[in-house]
Order: sequence, then C-alpha cells, then structure tokens
Amino acid sequence: MPANAAGLQIDVGLTSGGPAHFYVQKDAPPWFNNALFQIQNNDITHTLSIDATSNPPLTAGRWYVGIQAPGPQDVDFNLTATLSPQLTLPMNATRMEYTLVGNGPGDGDHLYRWGSATYLAEFHQ
Repeated sequence: MPANAAGLQIDVGLTSGGPAHFYVQKDAPPWFNNALFQIQNNDITHTLSIDATSNPPLTAGRWYVGIQAPGPQDVDFNLTATLSPQLTLPMNATRMEYTLVGNGPGDGDHLYRWGSATYLAEFHQ
C-alpha cells in the first residue's frame, strides 16, 4: 500500500461453491484468529472498504487478503481491489510485483490492467 493511499475497497464475489470467509490483515497472512478485518457469512458478495477512518486505519505497507472455504466444497470467486487515488506507476517502471498463493488443491487467475491493455497471469497448484 503506497503512503498516499486514501482508500482501499475489496470486493469478493462468489461464482460457485461456497460459503467463503474473507480476511484482511496487515503485515502477515490472515487467518480467522488474527485478521484485522473479517467477514464470515453466506453472502454471495463481500465488500470491505478501508480508509483513514477505519479501525484500524489504512496505512502504508503490505496488506494481505485471505479467502477460506470452511466447508467441504471448493469455492470459485472473483476478487477486485480498488485503490484510491488510482495507483500511478512511473513511466520507466519495468515490473509490478504481486503474490497469488494457495494452500490446497486448485488454481487461480490474476487479471490486471496496465494502461488500456489487459493481462492474465495464472496460478496452478
């Protein structure tokens, strides 16, 4: 999270399976017993907004998002993170780092936009 970030909105939409629990933590991967923010319900869509008025507030550093399928079913979902103000990378930027990991069977796809182009990165386990 850059120092000038004013807000972060994270949307998780289940596409099949479920339910899914949603956790957010700063500085370490989240789990149900240490997450700063958590949503544990059977809703199809989860939305979390974090800003300077949140408890705790949005601050610079690394934030982690975790999704857990508490039942026996696999869970398919779309996750969208929206940062405000919009992140602007320097013109000479050569890379952007992110991490997509899993601790069970399955795979994930990461779709991101750079300018007007859209790219897909895949994760398989």
